[in-house]
Amino acid sequence: MHLTKTHNSGTAIYLWEVKQDRLYKNVMRNLCTVLLNLRLRRMHEVEAGSEWMSRAKDEGQSEENENEEDKKRYLAFCTGLQRLDSAILQVDETLMIFSDL
Repeated sequence: MHLTKTHNSGTAIYLWEVKQDRLYKNVMRNLCTVLLNLRLRRMHEVEAGSEWMSRAKDEGQSEENENEEDKKRYLAFCTGLQRLDSAILQVDETLMIFSDL
């Protein structure tokens, strides 16, 4: 955005100009950055929680998340992944809408 200001006998008049091509490019760049950061965060969370995921996949273990604190951590881990997945889908849909313009 570009701002110009003119003084006219005690009053200030502000005129704004929006360059749509620059605004569009900036929004697209920001959306792509957000999507990348969300995907990187999800990958990091999966790596950090790989122990819980492997325990959940092993059906033979009887002591899977037996501790109450482990259950809470596992639920928080799953909730965090669901939130990240939801955010990724929302940003992806927004990116698709902007790319159609």
